Amino acid sequence: MPGQISDSSPEDPKTDVADELMDEKPINIQVNTSANPPQRSLVGYASMYGGPLPPAEEIARYEKVLPDAANRLFAMVEREQSHRHKMDEKLAEAQIEDMKKMRLERARGQRYGLGIGVVAIISGSLIASFGAEWPGGVIGFGGVATLASVFVSGRRRLDGPDYPEIEE
Repeated sequence: MPGQISDSSPEDPKTDVADELMDEKPINIQVNTSANPPQRSLVGYASMYGGPLPPAEEIARYEKVLPDAANRLFAMVEREQSHRHKMDEKLAEAQIEDMKKMRLERARGQRYGLGIGVVAIISGSLIASFGAEWPGGVIGFGGVATLASVFVSGRRRLDGPDYPEIEE
């Protein structure tokens, strides 16, 4: 039958599938039924290059297949480079803006901390001046010690790997 492969000999017309498909040169397809099938190997070729453009020889081959391919390739690379530069600029601007905001937040936190510390010391002093020295001392010292611990732990967090260095 046409298009089928059988286990018969190469002279059998049933195995000559290619002859029905191509009139130029017949190809005999044989099925090996022995216990040791023939060895097969696959040969491949790989090429690598760095950068946005392939080597000049490859560009010349592109140009043979598709006229004006080199110009289109160069235009694409130029657009990509321009895009990358714009993205890098936007990233740098965003990082600068983040650093400015962090600096403002730190300054605001320091002002609030100063205010809370002053209020704690004044409150403790007033309470102590009315005769309750221990409660006044606990309030004054406790407020200042709590603020100091917050500033120390906040400094450690800012010095971690997730935050950029902030110079004052």
